Amino acid sequence: MSSFEVRAKRAAMSDAEIKKFVSDFTEALVELALRETYNIDQNARGFGVELDSVADSLDWSDSSSLSAAGIDVLWVTGVDDPHRIYMHPDIVTSRERWKHVSTYLQISMVSDKSVRLLLPNLTRRRRPTDVPDYRLLAEASVLNRYLHLVRNSGLTGDRIIQYQGDLKTHGRGQNQSGQIGAAGASVAILAGLREISTDAIRDIYGTEPPLSGNSPSDLVRLMSPGDYEIAKCYLLSSDRAVVFSADPDVAIISRIGGGRSYNTAKEAYDEWSMLKRQPVENRRSILHQAALGEVKTALDPSNLHERLALGSRENRIEAGSKRFLMMAVLTEDILDPERPGRRAIYGRDAQRFEDIFNLYFLWGYDGARGEHHQHWEDFKTALQRWTGL
Repeated sequence: MSSFEVRAKRAAMSDAEIKKFVSDFTEALVELALRETYNIDQNARGFGVELDSVADSLDWSDSSSLSAAGIDVLWVTGVDDPHRIYMHPDIVTSRERWKHVSTYLQISMVSDKSVRLLLPNLTRRRRPTDVPDYRLLAEASVLNRYLHLVRNSGLTGDRIIQYQGDLKTHGRGQNQSGQIGAAGASVAILAGLREISTDAIRDIYGTEPPLSGNSPSDLVRLMSPGDYEIAKCYLLSSDRAVVFSADPDVAIISRIGGGRSYNTAKEAYDEWSMLKRQPVENRRSILHQAALGEVKTALDPSNLHERLALGSRENRIEAGSKRFLMMAVLTEDILDPERPGRRAIYGRDAQRFEDIFNLYFLWGYDGARGEHHQHWEDFKTALQRWTGL
């Protein structure tokens, strides 16, 4: 076996380890989803309270006034709380009540893109002073037509708010999974740097992650208040920087030319953010790219072949730098170089990576580093080579 095959095989997880990591990671995702669902329910309860505050000042018996906003008086005859269903014309024509327009837009089921096209004035944060009332009422008529469709469906505004919140929660799930995995990678790299040299790090941009008490759930609780900023860059004593961004997830870089080292971690992060989308030859004229890395959680073992083929726009030859993968879950089957049949991890699509490490083992929040000591040493050796420490 080649040295790459030997190192990669050490990253394989047993079935018990896979279940342990997926269980821990899922617990963090469930905590996030529950917290967001609770907040959604709170928002839905607040919907009625908000609109009830103007209910007493609205006249629903003036058919002429209602018609100007596209409301048939028969729609509201004998209806309890019509203000929770339709947008009264006085909401549109009053500067004080304009703040409620966004709530009616929210419960209309019209997409944000369509709202911006069909109702451009109603999307404004403040009531426009350069638009006559008749144009605002014309847009209100369009909006009330959609609100009437919602009413005829039997759904209520609070149910629509819950539905939209649930969609956002579902859509954010993958991003949140990536954020938690990225935080775990920052923990692993920090721990590796500290073991290589106690004074390896000159500066940190973002919040230094904890080296203990850093399980997926622990990190979610840290990030949830909103004032915790995941570490974005470590500036090293070797004048190189470890930058955590996206595409690639990790970049280990340094400036080319004497006397041009970075002063702060933020400076390194900002420069990489500006240069990473440029052609590789442009970047390489300014920076030395020691290594570029991908971080993937991949909780579905059956989807590993597809995930392993994913990477940045460039392979390691095109980028002119080492490429590495930090990933969990990684099965014993797919990392066994002697497995009969297809060997995806060692195939052409995976050749973009020169090193493959198990994110769970490196994260080490439950002792996995010690249980896979040689794998951890492989990672530190590579990290020391990439960072010039």
